[in-house]
Amino acid sequence: MRWESVFQSGHDPSFVLEGDQLVAANRAAGKLFGCPPEELVGLSLSDLFAPGQLVGSSAPEAIGTWAAGARAGEVRRLQLCGRRRDGCEFDAEFCLTPLQGNERQVLASVREFGVADHPAGGTGRGLSGRTAEDHHRTLVSNFPEGALVLFDTDLRLIVAESAVLASAGFPKESLEGRSLAALLPAKTFRLVEPHLRGALAGQDSVLEVPFGGRVYSVHVRPARDPAGEIVAGMAVVQDITARKKEEDNLRYLSAHDPLTSLFNRLYFEEEMARLAKGRHFPVSIVSADVDGLKSVNDRLGHAAGDDLLRQAAEVLQVSFRPGDVVARIGGDEFAVLLPGASAAAGETVLARVRRNENAYVAPDDRPAVHFSLGLATAEEGESLAETLRLADSRMYRDKLEHAKKP
Repeated sequence: MRWESVFQSGHDPSFVLEGDQLVAANRAAGKLFGCPPEELVGLSLSDLFAPGQLVGSSAPEAIGTWAAGARAGEVRRLQLCGRRRDGCEFDAEFCLTPLQGNERQVLASVREFGVADHPAGGTGRGLSGRTAEDHHRTLVSNFPEGALVLFDTDLRLIVAESAVLASAGFPKESLEGRSLAALLPAKTFRLVEPHLRGALAGQDSVLEVPFGGRVYSVHVRPARDPAGEIVAGMAVVQDITARKKEEDNLRYLSAHDPLTSLFNRLYFEEEMARLAKGRHFPVSIVSADVDGLKSVNDRLGHAAGDDLLRQAAEVLQVSFRPGDVVARIGGDEFAVLLPGASAAAGETVLARVRRNENAYVAPDDRPAVHFSLGLATAEEGESLAETLRLADSRMYRDKLEHAKKP
């Protein structure tokens, strides 16, 4: 529905002024003043408020001045004594705000004071003396890193409240009344449109929307009037960029070895289990062990040993394909999963590792990297766990061969 539908369904008595005459009134206003809302249309302000009986010190002529200020974009409030059609009077706060998109008209809302929040004896107002609009704006302004918007069936913004939107270059004056299709990039609009239309059909949904280098959580739901009818859609938007970065960081740490930045043993085993159920056979596995790490630790210290492990990780990373899973699975132990690689392809990769370790120049006269290597290949139906054990066995055989050399 359009703005008029939301206006008519609002909880607060509201009407629209042009000059000092009412040109529209909602049902709540009719109930407050004791008549059908259409009977209020055409009346002047003097017909609604008792002259000379203002609550506080405002003069009657101030109403016209404040209405002019509201048309200029200001928000003005007066405390007045209202008069119902039956002649009974009541104390109320009368709030004037500019009507978006119409320079000649002003939106007015009225809140009747009850016994508990009557301002008699002073002009101060506590929480109970605030208008519903005050509560709404206070709630939204204190909503952390978020925004609240209402939209109609044409997916035009009826309300857009948020300091975050303003800081991002979207003041509410540039948003309200505009189509979301025109405001959002086409790709973003295609992502959110089904959820917006779903809200207008009565559905709740939550989605994450990347926009402008940040990530937003958007909770979309229907906005209903007191009778339960859907009068608009509502979206609560929250900037979750920091949270997503933290989640990504935790996810990275859970899958990677902190010393070498290679995958860790847990991730390697999860990938091995996943490949065992897939269609990526043959799968080759390389087992690699860094030679001489204990000697380096004993002679030069553990910092030098850590440097040797990082150098080994660099050699392995440049030797394998981007899709291969290169992992540090123990102190000086590495393993690599090669999906779709035959035994012949695996042997080619082992030769590449040898060339790269020979070409690697260790900095500051540190020990050069040298691996003991083992390779095994599983065809479809064969166990990858057994293949890893076979690769380990061949790696240890290679290590013994190195130990025999002078």
